[in-house]
Amino acid sequence: MMSMSQNDLAYPLPLPILADAELAAHAWDEEELCLHSVGPLQGMELPYIGTIFDIRLRRWYSIIAHHEYPPEYPDDPDCIFDDPYWLSVLRQSGHRGRDDFNEIRVNDIDGSLTYCLNPIHSSGIPIYGLQPPPLASYIPSIPSHDLKQRQYLFRSTETCSVPSRGWQGVVFKQILQGRGEVTRFNREIRMLYLLRESEYFLPLLACVVDTTDRMRGFLVPFGGTPLDKLPTVRWKMFLNVLQGLIAIHSIPAHALETLKTAEDLELVEHGDICARNVLVDESGKLYLIDVGSRTEDYPGDRRALIDMMIDLRAKAGKGEDEVLMEKMLKLLGGSLTLPDIAKVLHTARPSDINGILRLDEAADGIS
Repeated sequence: MMSMSQNDLAYPLPLPILADAELAAHAWDEEELCLHSVGPLQGMELPYIGTIFDIRLRRWYSIIAHHEYPPEYPDDPDCIFDDPYWLSVLRQSGHRGRDDFNEIRVNDIDGSLTYCLNPIHSSGIPIYGLQPPPLASYIPSIPSHDLKQRQYLFRSTETCSVPSRGWQGVVFKQILQGRGEVTRFNREIRMLYLLRESEYFLPLLACVVDTTDRMRGFLVPFGGTPLDKLPTVRWKMFLNVLQGLIAIHSIPAHALETLKTAEDLELVEHGDICARNVLVDESGKLYLIDVGSRTEDYPGDRRALIDMMIDLRAKAGKGEDEVLMEKMLKLLGGSLTLPDIAKVLHTARPSDINGILRLDEAADGIS
């Protein structure tokens, strides 16, 4: 683990520390843990050291144990860590609010835990490779200390207010560790800027910078409830998602300076279409979030949209929603382009027999 200077620590402290009943009720949550690295200690085959970051409390824990990093997991220092062994050690470690240790040693014979306070490995947040915000001449920047009333929302995301700008209930998406995150944030910021005319994406309000003008994240309005948290879904929500994807795919590849590989140049994609990345506000307006965060095993936007619709099909209302979701799935499973599918679906109504016949003809012609 790299050493840190005082300038690398989180500024300001991102969250209040849990205490009392709230702390006692807050169990370890895999969704709130992030892997930094796992590997053998220097000069030794065993034991291994797992450096895990608690996103909710913004604390590092180094776990030293006789358990190798599973080779089938991706070599990504910023990935969500889901090895049950390391997580089970954390669950055994007890009180999350204790500040008398940041290192846990596991006895390889009986599995007992020894807690140590290692002053070399601070419990602050090391940030690697931060850079000035991209598109600085187009997007305003605000200092991180202008963010007030910060509250944990999900993983690296908080709600906050910015009194100096009159903003309430905005969302701060922040870089926690850097490295791959910096590249992904730069890509997302560029994509959101290029999509600023589309109604299916939240507008960028500002980039957030630290005391050295390095980007720590960005602000957008609050977008609403994730699609999978809604009690029912409407078929037009998926048509809106499709229209948002069409807007993304229309971005010229050369417009994104972060593109590196041949695959990137073939198609600009959302990269992580799923129910949690589709938000619906109180008025029913829909937004796609987390654009440009594609993983190696991502099946592509089209396949991901099909999978999401299949997962949520049981939430569709009876009648129009149920019928048109099935028709849309059939169309997506064929060879029509996404823009052509949107045109076919745009005026579709189950009560319009001729329209349904046209849907069936279009689907049958490409199946």
